[in-house]
Amino acid sequence: MRLVCKILVCFSHVNRFCKYLSRESLNGTGIVKVVCPLHDESLRMQLWKETKVVWPLAAPVDAVQSYYGEQVAIYFAWLDCLTMMLIGPSIFGVYVWLASGDEASVDTDVRTTVYSFFMVIWGFAFLQTWKRTANGCAWRWDTFEADRVADPNPHFHGFQRISPVTGQPDLHYKSHKRWITIGLVSLPVTVAMLAIAFVVMSMSLNLQAFLSNHRFLV
Repeated sequence: MRLVCKILVCFSHVNRFCKYLSRESLNGTGIVKVVCPLHDESLRMQLWKETKVVWPLAAPVDAVQSYYGEQVAIYFAWLDCLTMMLIGPSIFGVYVWLASGDEASVDTDVRTTVYSFFMVIWGFAFLQTWKRTANGCAWRWDTFEADRVADPNPHFHGFQRISPVTGQPDLHYKSHKRWITIGLVSLPVTVAMLAIAFVVMSMSLNLQAFLSNHRFLV
């Protein structure tokens, strides 16, 4: 009976000081810097074997997600999507390079122009394909509607208001001030930079034409 009483007294002391041994309190006092789980060597080696079998065309994204989490797995999902989407442009680019030869240029070979338009269309296709792939991964991992709370930008300034979307207080910058900034700062700077780029490109083409044919192209 005395032993039971001692155990109960010790248990009560543990419960009393348990709140001071939580992860939040230890992190707040600086006693604990990082809390992370230990690796399971058997699972990690099995994942590495699966990765070596299918890499580089694909990666076991679901297995990576179950072991490392969504943030690591989404990178491999993006890498797989990019690798598969680059197969077509790579084959087309090699064909254009072999068919054009060393003497061809943008001005003389129409294949280069076609390839440029193809890459523009490919960019839009890749963006939409990645959106569908990312949404599929999020739905499969049950994180599609998960709340993502980002750290506020320390350089952003505005006034406090209740967001009509989330119902939570946030900083809001008035839209008319934003349009004034765009119209008086961003737009003139962008137009000036485009004009400088156009002038430099025109001078480069004229110089190239003058050195080769002694006549101006622009």
